[in-house]
Amino acid sequence: RTKDKKKLVLNPKTGEYTPLEEVKLPNLGFIKEIATLHRMGRYEEAMAAFVSAPGDEAALARKVIAGYISYGFHRAGECTEAITGIDLIMGTGFNWAPPSVLVDTIGVSRTVDMLKAAGVPVPKLLADALPGQRFFNHPTVNVGRFFVAR
Repeated sequence: RTKDKKKLVLNPKTGEYTPLEEVKLPNLGFIKEIATLHRMGRYEEAMAAFVSAPGDEAALARKVIAGYISYGFHRAGECTEAITGIDLIMGTGFNWAPPSVLVDTIGVSRTVDMLKAAGVPVPKLLADALPGQRFFNHPTVNVGRFFVAR
């Protein structure tokens, strides 16, 4: 804040502080749509909206999620015997959506396409997966707990 109580924000392009009212925010409407679908328990539709959302911000978000999925699936057989171990670590240890929950809600082929578009390596488990194959198989876990939207 300035002495006259104006709010300032850091401009990442210039490294300078700019008055908040001068900042033009990108269109992030896709987030509201996805959150609404998550609140309704329509997780697969929400993830379809995420995968197809337009704009650089949505592409950046997909790249982050693609990297997480790729990394998690690449650790299967290394840190744990199978992807189920990675899922347990991420889901119960960090309370993050397990990589296979994301793959199941996005769909194998759409996930592979998303990873390729993001420029991250496609794990063999996903490259060799059958269309419609599901990876998350914990019968007592409600996957909705990983998609909390306010």
